[in-house]
Amino acid sequence: MSGSRALLVFAKTPKPGKVKTRLLELGVRMENAFRKCFAMGYREVVVIGTDTPWMGAERVRKAFSELKANDVVIGPAEDGGYYLLGMQKFVPEVFRGIPWSTERVLELTLKVVERGKLRGKLLRRDFDLDRPEDLKRAGRILKRRPRVAPALAAAIGRTWN
Repeated sequence: MSGSRALLVFAKTPKPGKVKTRLLELGVRMENAFRKCFAMGYREVVVIGTDTPWMGAERVRKAFSELKANDVVIGPAEDGGYYLLGMQKFVPEVFRGIPWSTERVLELTLKVVERGKLRGKLLRRDFDLDRPEDLKRAGRILKRRPRVAPALAAAIGRTWN
């Protein structure tokens, strides 16, 4: 698979009792996914969250493009986390010792990148869906561009109309 790319989409961990499979912390799930993709021969791997559906394909293309010159690419979220993580080599330390779903995720991830002397690139800052006010903000975006995330645009439209 020389030169091939993998794009993975991750949802936040559902509430206990909602899923019958064993739940793993987000960092463990992402680490396992990156490890498996690189073991399968993928050379560039990008993970995006399901909570930024308006992001669009262009930003994913930008992340893969930036991986040509960088070891790690991160899409920072306004809440201190990130909505996208890309790597051109497996760096398990990026997932360890991080207090997931806190405002320190990005800060601590960047420290790992710096300590490892990795080449890193930040994409533009964006927000993700964590609070009710985030849905309202997403609704304003999707009202202008509903094709970006049609299912979410329809759901928001039904909720507030």
